[in-house]
Amino acid sequence: MRTALRFLIYGAVVLAILGVGRPLARADETTDYINQIYEDQAAQNSYMEQLQQTQDYINQIYQDQAAQNDYMRQLQQTQDYINQINSIGQNQ
Repeated sequence: MRTALRFLIYGAVVLAILGVGRPLARADETTDYINQIYEDQAAQNSYMEQLQQTQDYINQIYQDQAAQNDYMRQLQQTQDYINQINSIGQNQ
């Protein structure tokens, strides 16, 4: 009886010691996983910021093109006005 009781106590101690090491390993794995999630989120945020910068650049190109088109239209109107004045002066 004593031997069986001693065997059960030793077994319980061994299992308790082995069980203590496992949660630490699981905590490390969980911490690594959470850290990976944060790193992935930071990478995604960086990528999204780059996409926004690219979109802003493209929008600026369209705005510059529209401004250039307006400027060219005004130049053409000015040239048409000058041509009209010259043709009136030549007809007199």
